[in-house]
Amino acid sequence: MVDLTEFPNDHLVFSNVGSFLPGSVDRVVLRDSPEHAYRNPRLAEVMRNIGLVDVAGGGVRKMFRCQIRRGFPLPRYEIGDQEVSVTIWGKVMDDREASFFRSDPDVSMETAIRVDRLLSTGDIDEADSRWLGGLGIEAPPTSFGGCTDTFSCAASPREVNDALRDAIEGFVWSEGPCTRSEIMAEIRPMLPAGMTESQVCNKVDNLLRYMVKHRTLSIRGARSRSATYSVIRRGTENIDRPARASRPHGEP
Repeated sequence: MVDLTEFPNDHLVFSNVGSFLPGSVDRVVLRDSPEHAYRNPRLAEVMRNIGLVDVAGGGVRKMFRCQIRRGFPLPRYEIGDQEVSVTIWGKVMDDREASFFRSDPDVSMETAIRVDRLLSTGDIDEADSRWLGGLGIEAPPTSFGGCTDTFSCAASPREVNDALRDAIEGFVWSEGPCTRSEIMAEIRPMLPAGMTESQVCNKVDNLLRYMVKHRTLSIRGARSRSATYSVIRRGTENIDRPARASRPHGEP
């Protein structure tokens, strides 16, 4: 069964219990031929024969290409041991990305994926900045772009993101399972005051997605808005720690 969570005028999240059979989203998207790992091969064959799908196994790549042609962010996958979710955005999140995609809707998947990841995560060094410039994309500054009590103006985005991920890991480990809102409230004071609420949300989402992907955090209840994150350390999770009382968003 596939669950659908709608965030009006923003994005959709599709979730399904089980593993991602192909293993790697990048491998599926970058292959020239369709993937042949099916959870239900007979159903896939029937759907192809009656015209409900163009090519069995080609849906993921087609979904990426559709987002490119619309100028929207590429689909975001979160793959766990027991659940897979994908976020489909329905609006422009970065004008530079949208302009680039719309100017070249047939851009290679390799290039599109790299552009999307650099602009969404902000992990951009000088080499990345030059590469983006060669594509006609104005890259964000390779320094943090905002002095705070936590970071100097000279801090690179990569240094900032590493520090923020460390802060999130320490916070979740000490407090027990935490929601996205609680994590966002905790690290908000570390970010420049000039960041909009939307930028803060995107920043936190990108950090959490990275940490789940790299097995620093686990997520439970990914299909719900009350999903909680726990730290994975040496093969264990702090899921048995009592969750603290919820606090209003933005409260220090």
